[in-house]
Amino acid sequence: MVAYKLWYSGFISSKITIPRLDNINHIIMFLFSIIICGLIFSIVHGALLYWIFEESLLTYFLVQYFLNFVNTAFIVGILSIWLSEKIDLIETPKTSKKPVNKNYIGHCFICYWFAQ
Repeated sequence: MVAYKLWYSGFISSKITIPRLDNINHIIMFLFSIIICGLIFSIVHGALLYWIFEESLLTYFLVQYFLNFVNTAFIVGILSIWLSEKIDLIETPKTSKKPVNKNYIGHCFICYWFAQ
């Protein structure tokens, strides 16, 4: 879900396009979305594993989860984009006119802060 939001939010370009790897902007968006999702995934799992394992193993798990996520997302992402070009499954979503609730992100950080 985060990768979908990152791709269609226009964090690199304001033009919304379907996922293709045909130019450098799309390749950079693809790699950045994988890296950002991998960081979020590994940090959340590291925070959960912090309660179970000792701190010396935590760095190992963070790196392992990050690399596993990035490798899997890269392979599955390339295969999915290639398959969607052949079958034409993806439809570009319409932009919404609703305002963004910026307080939601603040509430998520507050909940995470109190959970520790």
